[in-house]
Amino acid sequence: MNNSNSIVRNLLSITTGQILNLILSFLSITLAARMLGVNDFGNFGYLLAVVSLISKIMDLGFTPIVFRELSINKNNFGLLNNALTIRLIAFGIVISGFNAFLFVTNADTTQIMLANIILLNTVFSAKFVCVRELLDVPFKVNLKMHYPMIVTNIDNILLLIGVLLLPVFNNSIVFFISIYTISNIPGFILVLYILKKQFGYTFKPVILINKWLIVQSLPIFGAIILDTAYTQMDVVILKWSSGLYHAGLYSGALRLVMPLLLFPTAIIYTIFPVLSKNQSVKGNDEFYIKLIIKVISIFAVLIFFGFLFKEEVLIVMVYGIKFKEAALPTSLLLFAQIFLFYNFFLINVLIAYKKQSANFKYSLLILSLHLLISFFIAPHYNSMGVAISKIFSGFIGSIFVTYTILSFNKNIKLFDNRIFYFAGIIGILFFLFSYFSIYIYIFLSAIFSVIIILITKLFTSDEIYYMFGLLNKPELAEKIVNNKILKYFI
Repeated sequence: MNNSNSIVRNLLSITTGQILNLILSFLSITLAARMLGVNDFGNFGYLLAVVSLISKIMDLGFTPIVFRELSINKNNFGLLNNALTIRLIAFGIVISGFNAFLFVTNADTTQIMLANIILLNTVFSAKFVCVRELLDVPFKVNLKMHYPMIVTNIDNILLLIGVLLLPVFNNSIVFFISIYTISNIPGFILVLYILKKQFGYTFKPVILINKWLIVQSLPIFGAIILDTAYTQMDVVILKWSSGLYHAGLYSGALRLVMPLLLFPTAIIYTIFPVLSKNQSVKGNDEFYIKLIIKVISIFAVLIFFGFLFKEEVLIVMVYGIKFKEAALPTSLLLFAQIFLFYNFFLINVLIAYKKQSANFKYSLLILSLHLLISFFIAPHYNSMGVAISKIFSGFIGSIFVTYTILSFNKNIKLFDNRIFYFAGIIGILFFLFSYFSIYIYIFLSAIFSVIIILITKLFTSDEIYYMFGLLNKPELAEKIVNNKILKYFI
């Protein structure tokens, strides 16, 4: 199988798997939210945010560096084992320190128990860092992501089964958080087995610590801590400034928006091994980067406007009437995602070209802005205020990453004006369609999105040849480009 076929297969595997994961996770979380109620779901969101912040301490920024180095040498398992060993040591230190802190502060016994149960996910779950996240790297660099995708789907199926049992256990938050962790253990064991069968990999603790790995990872580690704080501090801020109710509303909005990041993540995992072999943006890489930005932008625009004009209807359909007030924060967070998608992609491009120090600067910038703004407006505007802060900080972050990319390649063109035309037309049409029922609205939006993509000539003939070439369908690209009707839209 040639490289193009492998890339496409990997991208399709990731995309398909992520869609299934998204659906299963969506069902689990929304059902759990309905059964637990706003306050208990807010408590879950708060605990998850705290544990996510704590767990990032054991991340140490290893994953992008291990990913990059294994992309160059796929048999560099010594580096992988070194990274895993250090992370497991960090896990022991962090969880001990965390519990010591909770004991000294006389924290609630139930909260301590629940927090510790969620912390175990850092080992067993692919959603958190530490062990399993690193174990996925060999699959990523070998373009065989269908294996972990299948396993993660198994995780989510087990979680969904557990959520369906919630009424049997009186909709207990203790049962939900327990099953949230336990559902990942079979998948963890299965991943270890597949790694052994596919690549001959077995985890072997390493005594000697790789100092080079630590030095290379430090800027990324700092950025990861800041990024996690940027993502998770919202719920913590709202819990202390506005109470569990508003934290629960925001958690509902966040759980709808965060899975959307899987789309640009799928693209990153696919092209990172290719980009990592180069030292600067040039040639086909420049072409590819511009194309990916265009695709991500189209996706973000459609998601934002698609939700915006039916926000209350969609929120009630998903979570129930209790979460109606989460509609506006969700729309605002979706708008923020437009900037965050763009930033996420370009930051990873910078890492691929060994300019990871920019990652830390970017993360420090957006977190500082976000916390500063949220500190002043969260007590007055609750979840809406925090979401507005996310938009502003994300926008400033976009300016920063754009400037950074251009600083080492002034000739690269990152923006396509046609995207703005597309967004404007889509916004007007979706607004007009919103007067229809939700089902007609979705149907018309889908049909006219394709039409507007054609009318605005978003994709050039070169881009069409490139995309269909990856699919090994150059003859189809030829037919599209030379079609008597379609050629007017290219």
